[in-house]
Amino acid sequence: MNDIIYTDKYIITPVDGDVLINTPALAFQKNLVWNYETETRIMMFTNKFQYGDTPKKIDFLLDFSKIKHIDIVFDPWMEPEIKQSIELTSRYYLKDYGDKLSFHNSELEGKIW
Repeated sequence: MNDIIYTDKYIITPVDGDVLINTPALAFQKNLVWNYETETRIMMFTNKFQYGDTPKKIDFLLDFSKIKHIDIVFDPWMEPEIKQSIELTSRYYLKDYGDKLSFHNSELEGKIW
């Protein structure tokens, strides 16, 4: 779980003359114009897309009384059946917060391979 960093600079790393953008870090960055949101994000990976030391299972406790809205954005490669399963499971376990839940396809779906 990470608070969003509001900046107009990208996190880049020079490596052997090349410039690499730290893409996981980009998931936790937004332009300064959005700093009024005070957003926090949680990023989890499926087994299909494990990165580095990412554990296969992540457990954490949340104080939902402080959450104003929950947006769940699906992986751009996720099968419709998995999306449906996640939505049904989320609605079941978070039924007291149903009015705060929304589910979205990634804007990258169908645009990247």
